[in-house]
Amino acid sequence: MFIVFPSIGVFISSLTILRTIHHPVKWIRKVFISLLSTALFAFLMFLNYDKCFTILYFLNFIFVIILIPCLTYLFNILMPEFLSKTPWLRIFIYFLFSASITIVIFAILFFLSMASSAYIPK
Repeated sequence: MFIVFPSIGVFISSLTILRTIHHPVKWIRKVFISLLSTALFAFLMFLNYDKCFTILYFLNFIFVIILIPCLTYLFNILMPEFLSKTPWLRIFIYFLFSASITIVIFAILFFLSMASSAYIPK
């Protein structure tokens, strides 16, 4: 269960990195490369779950910090017409929206992971 949020983080951060590279590659190929990197990350972490438990535990917290600017950037790219007169307000609204989404999803997945993990004493 600890693999879910870091996998979401790998997908969104790789999608953001591929989006910032101005290479003439179609959007669907960028999504496919992001999905492929996410599947590879999740598969490797799943195979080595016993050894990587501590890394996955801390990656949950690290990806909260990484995902907020990535989602803000993606929202700004996908919806540039929203509040076009005041761009600083648009960025602030996207930041609050992405921060709330990230923290809520993190909290739900983290507490579900803590409840179902065999490695944490109860």
